[in-house]
Amino acid sequence: RGCPYTCEFCCGRDSKMYHSVKLPGGILRAHTPERIVAELDDMNKNFGLESFMFYDDEFNLHPERTKSLCHALKKRNYTFRGFVKSDLIVRHPEVATAMKEAGFVEVLTGVESGSERILGRHLHKKTSPELNYMAAMICLENGLGFKALTMIGHVSETPRDVMDTRDWLIRTGKVFYDKLGPEHFTFDLTVFQPYAGCPIWDKAEK
Repeated sequence: RGCPYTCEFCCGRDSKMYHSVKLPGGILRAHTPERIVAELDDMNKNFGLESFMFYDDEFNLHPERTKSLCHALKKRNYTFRGFVKSDLIVRHPEVATAMKEAGFVEVLTGVESGSERILGRHLHKKTSPELNYMAAMICLENGLGFKALTMIGHVSETPRDVMDTRDWLIRTGKVFYDKLGPEHFTFDLTVFQPYAGCPIWDKAEK
């Protein structure tokens, strides 16, 4: 549990536990690879489950730990999906390779917007449309499906910003469609909603 990033739309930012996670190193509340594999085996034995979703805030938050976990996971014949941070995929592409070898079939990441202005000025994502595209291409090279989580209705968003998101999805999706097929690139498009406890909510109240 915990995430060192400062995305404006994410609640829990006042939690000391959330901010205790730093890159690299720092405090990370996580089970050991052995404990995780044991839980998966238990669910497989008792319920017949063979496919699992990792809901970690960011599965690839600590690259060395992620690679260690993937090494343990590849000893089983399970399949996985999980949330990742795109800038960490770009900085540590070997993690995408380890995830593929471990049985991951798809990663999900918060692309949020195809507008550089929205990502930087309003969301504080510490990413960019081009960096998100690079992360998608690294996943493509490793045969990983890619799901882009996007939003519209951001603060000060213009029609051009919305079209930038559309254009990013078309540009990225076309490469996947041409090389792996349409089932390997998916996205969702949600309407932005500020929730109590997130920085954007606090700013809106003021």
